Amino acid sequence: MAIKTINGKFVKIENQTDKTKLFTIHLDEEFEFESGQFVNLMFEHDGVKHRKPYSIASSKENKDVIELTINLVEDGRSTPSLFKMNVGDECSIMGPLGLFKLQSDEDLKKEKVALIGTGTGIAPLRSILFELLSDKKDQREIVLLFGTRTPEELLFNKEFERLRDDNPQLKYIKVISRPTDEWFGRAGYVQEHLDCMDLLNSEIYICGRPEMVAGVTEKALLLGADGDCIHSEKYL
Repeated sequence: MAIKTINGKFVKIENQTDKTKLFTIHLDEEFEFESGQFVNLMFEHDGVKHRKPYSIASSKENKDVIELTINLVEDGRSTPSLFKMNVGDECSIMGPLGLFKLQSDEDLKKEKVALIGTGTGIAPLRSILFELLSDKKDQREIVLLFGTRTPEELLFNKEFERLRDDNPQLKYIKVISRPTDEWFGRAGYVQEHLDCMDLLNSEIYICGRPEMVAGVTEKALLLGADGDCIHSEKYL
């Protein structure tokens, strides 16, 4: 797909947590991408131009709208300004970019899919999940393993629970690294909970901080996963 720049505007800005927002952008023309890819978001605030890469969290079927889930970096160059933008403000995107995407080669497909993410690393996995569930010919077992520090930081939690309830092939597992006494689910780090999936027979997609990606990849390989079937994106 050709890389191009498309103008748009913010049509919805939702608080997901106290430091995370979901930005919905309506584009002036149709935009095609592969599930898992990212764009460069460009906007201007107080006369300063900003450009920052963000993974696409929405379905590739929505060709004139994209969603970006973004965490505030308080001492960052761009997100403090981005979080001051309003509905109706203009922006533009450049893309699609990135090699992290749902694999389409039938010869390389495994019989199951494992999606492993932490924090806003869930964004491209959400896009991949949408595509997997929309393909009625693909009924492979899917395990979504999502780790955050607290339950309040489980982005799209209600949506994932609904998708799990509506799709028997989907297993949704949450892991909290800083649990309170009120948390009765899995605790720790996602790399400690790979027992919930069949790594030997799965295509594996990992997205999050570099140390998490490295830890999950190393353990998956030790457990016998096929290295050619491990795909990852590191969030710096």
